[in-house]
Amino acid sequence: MPTNDNKCPGSGHLVALVLDTTPSQDYHWYRKGSSGKWSHKPGGGQATILDSSGLPITDPRTADRGRYNDFCTFMQVIHGHFKIT
Repeated sequence: MPTNDNKCPGSGHLVALVLDTTPSQDYHWYRKGSSGKWSHKPGGGQATILDSSGLPITDPRTADRGRYNDFCTFMQVIHGHFKIT
């Protein structure tokens, strides 16, 4: 929840979902790693800890997310609970 102040409430990873609300209607994910740093993988490029302005991502709610102008929510991802086959 946004009131968790950017901390994962338990095991797993904290992720953030953001939306592009222009006509393209796209979404993008950010992930907080075990190091405490946020990262994301823009398009076909490499994963990075930098936002669209080249600054480290300290909080996806306030980072420069480029066209992804709508912060949606934080979620907790727990490893091993879902398997895609």
